[in-house]
Amino acid sequence: VGLFSTSIFPAQAGLASSKIVLQTNAFGMAGCILAIFLAPHVRLKHLLVFATGGMALCFVFLYRHLAQDCRKCLWIFSLLRCLDALGPGMVTFSMPAQVFPTRIRATAHGISAAAGKLGAVVGAVAFPYLNNGQQGMMQIMAFMAVLSLLTGLWACVFVPSYDTATLETIAEHDGAPLERQAVLAQRVLFSGDDAPDAVPISCSPGFDPAAGTSSTTHGATTIGQLAVK
Repeated sequence: VGLFSTSIFPAQAGLASSKIVLQTNAFGMAGCILAIFLAPHVRLKHLLVFATGGMALCFVFLYRHLAQDCRKCLWIFSLLRCLDALGPGMVTFSMPAQVFPTRIRATAHGISAAAGKLGAVVGAVAFPYLNNGQQGMMQIMAFMAVLSLLTGLWACVFVPSYDTATLETIAEHDGAPLERQAVLAQRVLFSGDDAPDAVPISCSPGFDPAAGTSSTTHGATTIGQLAVK
């Protein structure tokens, strides 16, 4: 929705609309700066969950008050842009650059970034259709509130919580075969109490993540599949 700030808050072309864009982008820049200072001290998963939860609350406020008080809602929208930059805007690019094994990191990060851009395209295409619906902008705010909440819940369940020591442990296995390193990395990342239940995945014949002799282990498949490919 950041691309449609002047559609959400209509203003005359020129200085009036420029002020709206400047205000929202300034808050977004503040979120980026805050993310830089917080990233070394706060786990990225926690930043993502906090930011998406705050965004959901902002969208709920906009849903309830946008038609009555545009000026106050503009400040809430600016706060939303700050949270967007602090959480999803930073975490979704930083985390893939950290958790994937070095030798497949560029490919895996590219796939992750492409998925994000696909979501941006879908949102940009869907916005005009939702805006022309029966409830118009209120429909968009309600949809985005639900989407932000679902994103936070998804992050709670599936995004690993890790720190520098975790990444250093993964890096120690850079010399191992890719498939073995992928499974070991998966184990380390999801070794906490909040890890999702492990599901069996197939590995190449003769591979055992523990001893190197079995063909089955446990964990998510993403890193292993990329390594094999």
